[in-house]
Amino acid sequence: MNTVWFLDRSSGFVLLVLFTSSLTLGVLATRRTGRGSMSRLLSQDLHVRVTSAALALLVVHVATAVADTYVDISLADVLIPFRGGYRPFWLGLGTISLDLFLLVLLTTFIRGKLNERAWRIFHALSYIGWLSCLFHAWGTGTDARTNWGLALIVSCTLVGLIATAWRIYVVMTGRNSPTPPRVAGHSAQKGEVFLS
Repeated sequence: MNTVWFLDRSSGFVLLVLFTSSLTLGVLATRRTGRGSMSRLLSQDLHVRVTSAALALLVVHVATAVADTYVDISLADVLIPFRGGYRPFWLGLGTISLDLFLLVLLTTFIRGKLNERAWRIFHALSYIGWLSCLFHAWGTGTDARTNWGLALIVSCTLVGLIATAWRIYVVMTGRNSPTPPRVAGHSAQKGEVFLS
C-alpha cells in the first residue's frame, strides 16, 4: 500500500473532524455566559488549539496530495479552484476551503488592524470553508462511500449544521457576547492570539 496515499486519505478525514470541532467550539465561545465563565474560557481556548492542529494537519494533507503519484495534483491545483484533472469540481471545493481558511487565518493575525465588523465578516467565511471541506470529503474521499466514511461525514454534517443553526439563533436574538473571554489566562483583546 502507498503510504503517502494512505496518509492523504486519513488526514483528510481527520481534518473534517477537526474543522467541525473547531466550528462547534467557536460557536460555543460566542454565547453570553459571563466574562469569567469557565466553559466559555475552555471553548475559546480549545477553539484556538483545535484550529491550530487542523491547520498543521492541512499542510500534511496538501503536501501528501501533491506528492502522491496515484493522481496528478499540482501545487497550482491546490491554490486555484477547479483546474485540476482529478475530480476537478470536488478537488476545487477543497481548494476553496483551503483558500478561505487561509484568509480567515490571515485576518485573525491582523485583527488589531481591522475593525470588529470587518473581522467578523472575514471570520464568518469559515462556515463556507467548512461546508466546502465537507463536500470535498464527500466527492473526493475514496472512503466516503464506505460505512465508516459515510457515518463520519453524516456525523460531521449534523454537528456542523446544529452549531451553525445555534450561531444564527445567537446572532438573531442578540445574545452575542459584548466582551472577549479570557483565553489561556489572558484577556483576549482585539488582535491577540494566545497558544499558551
